Amino acid sequence: MEKKRHTQWSGIDWLDQAGAMALAARISEFWAAKGHIVRTWLDPIRVRDAEGRERISCYCIRSDMVGGLPLGGAAQ
Repeated sequence: MEKKRHTQWSGIDWLDQAGAMALAARISEFWAAKGHIVRTWLDPIRVRDAEGRERISCYCIRSDMVGGLPLGGAAQ
């Protein structure tokens, strides 16, 4: 059986800062269109390399939603 070869992904990188910001905005806009205010922000994930230097490896999107649903605040 032949192994499948990995191909280069050419889509948006949702884990880098620009991609995560764009996705966070899309989440807020999605819920605003449904009449809810959802606050989103980025949380950098920091790691240390073999020499002990700290760097940001990716970004996590946080929000004030609970269980994937808005808290209930209606948009103005």
